[in-house]
Amino acid sequence: ACLAIRNLAVKSKAKKAIPKAKGIESLITLLTTGTKRCQLDAVAALGNLATTAQNRALIADMSAVPPLVKL
Repeated sequence: ACLAIRNLAVKSKAKKAIPKAKGIESLITLLTTGTKRCQLDAVAALGNLATTAQNRALIADMSAVPPLVKL
């Protein structure tokens, strides 16, 4: 599932749909609870989503930085 979201997150429609579906929150949760592979895919997905200013703000507002730094 993490890899699928990572791959979808490069598409512009998905960059709008994933946050609406609470996907950013889920990805942030996976940074601390997922397997190492899933954590890496979550990091990549967040990076793909962060190419828009709106998503960057959401990611920062949802406190993604501390778990990202821990990885």
